[in-house]
Amino acid sequence: MTGSACHPIQQAAFEAQLALAARLGKPVIIHDREAHADVMSTLRAWIHADATRQSPLAARRFWGVLHSFSGDLAPGQEALTWPFLLSFAGPVTFKNARALHALVTQLPLDRLLFETDAPVSDATPWRGQRNEPARVTLVAEAVSRLLGRPLADVAAQTTATACEFFAWSSP
Repeated sequence: MTGSACHPIQQAAFEAQLALAARLGKPVIIHDREAHADVMSTLRAWIHADATRQSPLAARRFWGVLHSFSGDLAPGQEALTWPFLLSFAGPVTFKNARALHALVTQLPLDRLLFETDAPVSDATPWRGQRNEPARVTLVAEAVSRLLGRPLADVAAQTTATACEFFAWSSP
């Protein structure tokens, strides 16, 4: 979703997709751009709806992920009160991304995922160039530094979380 007040058709489509995901028991992957308030409001209502809480999705530990998260501490912390994960991409590697850096240090490692959001959102030092999935390591390294934790520990935990979310076998 984009914009501070999303278009009614876009809002209806978003709500219909959320309802379908709940009915089918499939987690959602949400990428909002400049629409944090609208997205969070819609997700808040969906998460607390009886239809969602009684759906096959309710049996899962995680109902969704906020993909390429770019919000600040308040929506990030609220999302963690829900059965959601936060995923970070290249912008967390930027020196001037102080809000993202502060947010990451406040989040439990077992609720984080990393991504490249290729072909955009590239990490430093490749900023401005076409992004590649192989550069997800740069995101993991940046978060490892922010958390003051060994990269191997961060990679092991986020890999385990991704395997659980996507219902993959562990590597």
